[in-house]
Amino acid sequence: MSQLNRIKNEDFYYDLAESTGGWSDPYSQRVLKFICNKIPLNGAMAEIGCGQASILGYIREDINYLGIDISEFAIEKARKSFKDRSNTEFKISEAHKLDIESSKYDFILSIHALEHFRNPRQSLDEMVRILKPEGHILLIGPNLDLFISLPNSVRHYGKLGRIKLRFIRFIDYLRRPFGSYAFRTIDNPYSDVFELYEKPDDDLRYILSSYEVVNYLKSKGLKEVKEENIINRTNAGFVKKIIKILPGMKYYGSGLTVILKK
Repeated sequence: MSQLNRIKNEDFYYDLAESTGGWSDPYSQRVLKFICNKIPLNGAMAEIGCGQASILGYIREDINYLGIDISEFAIEKARKSFKDRSNTEFKISEAHKLDIESSKYDFILSIHALEHFRNPRQSLDEMVRILKPEGHILLIGPNLDLFISLPNSVRHYGKLGRIKLRFIRFIDYLRRPFGSYAFRTIDNPYSDVFELYEKPDDDLRYILSSYEVVNYLKSKGLKEVKEENIINRTNAGFVKKIIKILPGMKYYGSGLTVILKK
């Protein structure tokens, strides 16, 4: 068993995340521009699931930044990397129980983190709670709206287990257009069972539905922002276009990328 494959080797895990991300490509530059345009001078931003907080190397110096992550390893690396940035704070915390005052931040950012949360619904509630009126939330992640889609984190399930999960997800899908959101999570992802990280999303917990997330936040009073430079839905083929017509499948065919305003 390769040492680099072990999920407990956080040095490998977070370095891999950083190497596959980055902020230099044109799309990321548009995201950065949008963030900086929406945060006022000396405004405040919180990043939920910040990892090593690489975004700090690209945003304005006047922005007061809070990075939150469950990983002590990632937070300590972030603190060392940005120790000279005075208006920066880091917290080790789960996203669903933030010890932060309400209506404090102008911008909430969470990139490829929501799908790893044990309590996604409560985590979204916390994001809304700490966001200022007129503030923005930007969420980026995978989209598993289609009930037959299963993440790599359940690839150790037997045939019967996969059939059962698809059936449960089908029931979730039927209820979704009526405002009933399951926020279906996985208790025993592949990475926990085998202590391995071999494929993307081996550690995924929340089977993320874009429709579920967006409409749940709308039910909390937020409004979806149409920012075409960022929300760039890929052109779908014939089959995907048919699927997108179905109730609750509006966002099918692309990952979760959504901006909402309070």
